[in-house]
Amino acid sequence: MTFETGECCAVAEFDGLTNDPEDALAEICDEWFTLDNFNGTFIIFTDIGDFSKGKALKKYIKANRLGTVTSPVAKKNPNSLNAVKVFLWRVNITKLEQLASKKGWI
Repeated sequence: MTFETGECCAVAEFDGLTNDPEDALAEICDEWFTLDNFNGTFIIFTDIGDFSKGKALKKYIKANRLGTVTSPVAKKNPNSLNAVKVFLWRVNITKLEQLASKKGWI
């Protein structure tokens, strides 16, 4: 899994979803709170195939009130020919930090 910021300090991309949404969030929290690599507002993550990993993370974020996640209709990637779905997470940093502390991720 990787967590990368680009030119825009407000947006980061999380790559490498697993079947366990908590694994993804633990990685994000480690980068965000422990390593101070990001202090933005939005996180983008993507998924291919049946989109089960992305949907699971979106569901977990919603269930734990960690912000809102929106996603447009999936499109075919002309490079890989996979259908790809992009998820845009507007992070509730207060709730994420509370959950991360409770879970021992930070």
